[in-house]
Amino acid sequence: MKDVIKDNSFLLYDIYERKQGAFPIFHDLLIGKHVADFTWLNDSSSGPEWILVKLSKPNIEVVNANGEVHTELLKEIEIVKSWDNYFQLNPAEKTRIFGAAANFKFKIIIGSKSQWQTEESLKWRMQLNKSSNIEIRSYNTFAKSIKEIKENLNAFFKFNQFHETSPANLLEMHWKNYAYMDTWRKLL
Repeated sequence: MKDVIKDNSFLLYDIYERKQGAFPIFHDLLIGKHVADFTWLNDSSSGPEWILVKLSKPNIEVVNANGEVHTELLKEIEIVKSWDNYFQLNPAEKTRIFGAAANFKFKIIIGSKSQWQTEESLKWRMQLNKSSNIEIRSYNTFAKSIKEIKENLNAFFKFNQFHETSPANLLEMHWKNYAYMDTWRKLL
């Protein structure tokens, strides 16, 4: 799935918050010991917000009947938390990679829509979303993007400019050549 997304960035449309101001999406960003599958910038008026996405397995049981979270999901959450910890412990690395970052949002795509519709999984995910900056999404997010492009092709005009994702080694070149980042690099 990751290779398909690399060649078709519009598949991330559903989780891309600033759809009218799309920026390049970068893939395979090494953060500490782990890789963020995809990342992009939201140029918010409150400072640069970086979105980091982790793809996991589409077909795991996310929560069992006893309400216990699958260890694979917990492992993925720990990886994402390690990114946040890495940047807190290594602010120079955060600056080197992103230029400036006021905020991070983390997204994990795991499991199917039906697996996230049980009462136990809904409660668990609701609690996680309240208490962290990690958002859990199902693989149905890609189906939503496909449905949307079929129904509203004009909404994807910014994705035409960046229809493929870019390798992470081009991330620095992007923020160095984006004037918005100049002010924030001085402030953050």
